Amino acid sequence: MRERNRDGVRGRARLVQREYDQWRLRHEPVEADLIRMRTESRAWMDRPLISIVMPTYNPELDWIRPAVESVIAQTYENWELCIADDASTAPHVAAILAGYAAGNPRIKVVMRPQNGGIAAASASALALATGDFIALLDHDDTLREHALHSVVATINAAPDTDIVYSDEDLLLADGTRGRPFFKPDYSPDLLLAVNYMCHFLVIRRSVVEAAGGFRTGFDGAQDHDLLLRATEKARRVGHVPDVLYSWRQVPGSVALSSNAKMYAYEAGKRAVEEALLRRRLAGRVSIGRQLGTYHVRLRISDQPHVAIVIPTRDRVDLLRGCVESIEKRSTYANWSITIIDNDSVDPATLQYLNHSRHRVVRCPGAFNYSALINRGRAAVDAPYMLTVNNDTVVISEDWIEALLEQVQRPEVAVAGGRLLYPNGNPQHEGIAVGNVRGGYMAANLDAGWMGRVIRNVTAVSGACQIVKTSVFDELAGYEERMGVAYNDVDFCLRAREAGYLVIYTPHAQLRHRESASRGALDPYSDHELFWARWGRVGGIRDPYLSPHLRELHPLRIRLDPLPIER
Repeated sequence: MRERNRDGVRGRARLVQREYDQWRLRHEPVEADLIRMRTESRAWMDRPLISIVMPTYNPELDWIRPAVESVIAQTYENWELCIADDASTAPHVAAILAGYAAGNPRIKVVMRPQNGGIAAASASALALATGDFIALLDHDDTLREHALHSVVATINAAPDTDIVYSDEDLLLADGTRGRPFFKPDYSPDLLLAVNYMCHFLVIRRSVVEAAGGFRTGFDGAQDHDLLLRATEKARRVGHVPDVLYSWRQVPGSVALSSNAKMYAYEAGKRAVEEALLRRRLAGRVSIGRQLGTYHVRLRISDQPHVAIVIPTRDRVDLLRGCVESIEKRSTYANWSITIIDNDSVDPATLQYLNHSRHRVVRCPGAFNYSALINRGRAAVDAPYMLTVNNDTVVISEDWIEALLEQVQRPEVAVAGGRLLYPNGNPQHEGIAVGNVRGGYMAANLDAGWMGRVIRNVTAVSGACQIVKTSVFDELAGYEERMGVAYNDVDFCLRAREAGYLVIYTPHAQLRHRESASRGALDPYSDHELFWARWGRVGGIRDPYLSPHLRELHPLRIRLDPLPIER
């Protein structure tokens, strides 16, 4: 079995590499593009100075040269490179840095007299900077030639942008580029869980100063710590959906092995803990099973009542399993169950409902999921309503706490859990909207490692969805003209439109047999109404799904037609 799994992983890696090679042919600029960018950027009215901050310590010659040369090759020319060497013992380092500084007035170098760690070296490099923006770059990373051009174009398009990050790939040990990371737009909850923005990062200098710069004691997580503080000060965070840099895979690097730097993960945990304190959020932080990720569990205040609403029709075998799993496995105490029965006729189901210790509300008529949920809301009196499909079974004992700790936040309207197929594979780890498979406007995600961390999403499934009842009422509930499909997604989109967040948490896990109770209904009228309200396929873009990905299980790279002249 393990051998089969390894073969599957290797096969998947080869597929991603082939797709990425094809993506690069379609998207990376050729020489004519670079010439145009250089000419274009010279004519810009706003040409902010970008100070690239690079701490170094014993870099191999084959690392530091490509890193510095990648800066010199930038099509945007208003930059300075600020290098602080942290008392390297390798004899070639001082000579090569001195040579670059002597040969290019835009390169500044300071040699620290004693080793102080990467946070201290980063602070020394930052002290050399005079630019309007600070860019962070490791001594073994390389920039694409158009990296700074893309960043400044983003800033000029939205002048209140204070932070810019981009997508990335790895420079593999064999010298090839692979393993791309096509990132979501700014996701504050994902940033708490992991520094997904990573190395090449550009922050307005005034924001870096307001945030307090680099802090000692956070070696290995100094960028994450700075980012968490800087995003608290930033007006806008911009994302360039393009691979602008490569993170080198070297021995001892996190890029090669996540076990390489345990001290960095401990520092990252402290950075997240301090972020919670600054934001006055009571909770605890633990290091995730995937090193480099963090689980934030917030304290629940006042133990509020959670009204669980389960719509059903017949299939007592499913309903009983769902209810018993809630009763036996839930550790949260203050909950109730209301079953919304939609014309059950099966004798066994009717007998179960008639003798249930939970409240049963009859809702006759043709199946309309939205109407059932709205009827459930009318029947309960609680600050939170948790909808659960009758074909789900609770896996996580603290599933209610995991959902409640998110939706209790003032800025959050909706939270949803992780749904697994009966075989244990992911069925739902958030819902992607707009940028999904042809003919559909929304689809469940198998989000890979991001499915195992709390993050912002555009929508979550109504099969396990907790909402503030005040927001549910504010938005007039579910759209009953969408009786089967898209109603949960439509509600989440309306919540986001009203300024609320939607959160996915992996800590509420349920097993789900989708459509086992009602069958596979998906009327075209629901599609038409959803399209009319939110735009046809491709007309809306999900900020939490890269435009370079297409929805499949698992996610795959989107390959557009090749440009004619490439």
